[in-house]
Amino acid sequence: MKDKESPFGNCLIFASNALARETARLADLAFSEHDMSYSHAFIIMQIAQYPGMPIGDLSHGLMLSPSTITRLCQKLEKNGYLKKTNNGRITKINPTPKAEKTAVHLHRIWAEVTDKYIDQIGKEQSTKLTNKIYKAAKKLDSI
Repeated sequence: MKDKESPFGNCLIFASNALARETARLADLAFSEHDMSYSHAFIIMQIAQYPGMPIGDLSHGLMLSPSTITRLCQKLEKNGYLKKTNNGRITKINPTPKAEKTAVHLHRIWAEVTDKYIDQIGKEQSTKLTNKIYKAAKKLDSI
């Protein structure tokens, strides 16, 4: 069956999820050396760049629900990567020195993952595909 085309290849839901699974597999494998998923890595890289970022902003920027961000941050806090502070109803996320040090390495890993899929898809095709997928996701997010 590996050589056959899927009968669902022309379905956006099927194709986008198939792509997401394959790219997530590459990313999770790469970040596994730090015992984290790519979502955890994105959070660390984001808070290292923008210390004190409110959970709502992080949620919006990563296109994940606030409850998902909270759950992911709980593991990162437990593992010493971040500290949460509350300012009234707003929870802010700050990196620890461990997160700041790790973020540099995570950016390198992310560049390697990007190079892997660019090698397979091609730079121009990869850039166009990424831009189109992101724009479509933003449009569908508003529904």
